Amino acid sequence: MSASSNWTNQPFAFASTVTLRFVSRVRQRAPIGMDDWLTLPAMVLIIAMGVCLIYGYAKKIMGYPTPFPAGSDPQSAMSRYMEAYETEAKIEFYYQLFMIPAYGFIKLSIILFYRRIFVVSKTSKLSWAFQGLVGLTVVWTLAFFFLFLFGCREKIYLHWAPLEEVNNQCGNPLTAESALVISDLIMDLIIFCLPLPIIWGLQMRPGQKVALIGVFCVGFVAVAASIVRLAIYLIVYKIGLDAGYDLDQTVTTMLWWSMIEASLGLIVACLPVLRPLLSNIKFGRTPRKDRSDGVSEESRQRLFTLEPYSAPAFRTQSKPGSWTTPSNPSLHGEV
Repeated sequence: MSASSNWTNQPFAFASTVTLRFVSRVRQRAPIGMDDWLTLPAMVLIIAMGVCLIYGYAKKIMGYPTPFPAGSDPQSAMSRYMEAYETEAKIEFYYQLFMIPAYGFIKLSIILFYRRIFVVSKTSKLSWAFQGLVGLTVVWTLAFFFLFLFGCREKIYLHWAPLEEVNNQCGNPLTAESALVISDLIMDLIIFCLPLPIIWGLQMRPGQKVALIGVFCVGFVAVAASIVRLAIYLIVYKIGLDAGYDLDQTVTTMLWWSMIEASLGLIVACLPVLRPLLSNIKFGRTPRKDRSDGVSEESRQRLFTLEPYSAPAFRTQSKPGSWTTPSNPSLHGEV
């Protein structure tokens, strides 16, 4: 990776989407929900990740080759190497403590947004499915956060100790990191694939259905970044750093792709809500009467424009176990 500061600006560029999300909610006159609020801590954590990379770049560690021991004074050269290694390990440690909850907040925001759009009855099977996914995400986030924090038990300083000492007292750190990236990819695939069969089952015109699915499939861009990061981790885990990889540059590449995934995940979480700011085009025609699936044309239009249902809608014309959306247009006003 070239020593350029351009890549360190990434978190600040993507964090602006959070502000636009709240602007869009105000323009829609839609209530600001938990799915919106969760993007705020995610944004702060992504900025903290960016600060870690900027600090590492300023110290000429992130994005620079590892200063291998060389020179006329072996003791001085080794001291320089160990100082750079310790700084890199500390940056990686704190970076991961920011990264894991950032991933968790982004995942929860997306899941709660789905719940806000698709769920009418809080006692429906779909609602329970989303609640289960929320619980799984919370457990995943807390488990890996504490695993990385206390991977060496109370000896936090071992996280930036020499690799041999870390392996002897804490085990191979790449094992936990590989488990993180693998489970992260699986979670992302579950979350981004979840709404697709729900949308496909709605009675919409094929063009509307394909366009709406396309909006939700934008999330697979973040999945692609997760796959690249997983490939790098698995290569390093299988071959090891002794195969000629530069330690600092390899770690920088891993953290950089983690930053890409987090930034894209945040923008994907906000993108559907930004539609009113991007276009005033209305889809569909005059609302028609309900069809056999219980979803009115008004509801289809609202789903296509990704406008959430208000709280009263959850208590109106819904039956326990129903997966349908409200059919009374007067509850929501004009589209």
